[in-house]
Order: sequence, then C-alpha cells, then structure tokens
Amino acid sequence: MKRFILAVLLVVVAASTAAAYNLNFTLYNNTGYNITRMMASPSGNDEWDPDLDTITPGRLRNGYHSRITFNNVNRYRRNSSHWDLRLYYAGRWHEWHNIPLARVSRVYVDRRNQIDYE
Repeated sequence: MKRFILAVLLVVVAASTAAAYNLNFTLYNNTGYNITRMMASPSGNDEWDPDLDTITPGRLRNGYHSRITFNNVNRYRRNSSHWDLRLYYAGRWHEWHNIPLARVSRVYVDRRNQIDYE
C-alpha cells in the first residue's frame, strides 16, 4: 500500500512539474506595426538580459501570429509561473507584467498596446 501511494504521489509531482515547464504560446500581432524583438523574463526580475531573455529572432508582421517557444530558457527560469513580456515595435519597447504563461496558450497585442491572453 505504501508503494502504491508513493507511486501516485510521484506521478502527480511529475505531471505538475511538466505542466509548469510548458510556457510556449502563440503571439498575435494586432499592433499596426511589425514586432522586431521580443523578450520574456520571470516576473519580479528588475533587469532584462538579452542573452537569456530574447525568445524570438526576426520580426512578426502586423496581422500575423507566431508560435513562441522557450527552448533556450533554462530549467530554473522555466519553473517561474508568472512572466513579464517585452516587445519592440513602433520605435520603442512595450512591457506587460505578471502573465501566467504556464496557463496561457494565446497572447494578443492590439493597437492600444493592450495585451490579452487565454
């Protein structure tokens, strides 16, 4: 019986850990501008590190969407449940804070610099 309970607990812990690492989402650009850079950082981090925080190279044209993956984010940082996003468009950086990326599949940015997610 003890082995069975231990096995169930291990499965639950493994499943919750795997879910925390799924930070990937689709970004929808409705800003009216091309997004040329994007960064993400665990919430509460006061500085952005271009080597660690840049998650998409290239640009995302207005009216398009792109799958954002966190393949280059190390395991410690992936374990953060809330993240800040930073996008470069219209000649400047725009930031949004405290987004629960582990529970998000789509992120929408609009012309008013509003962000919405589901």
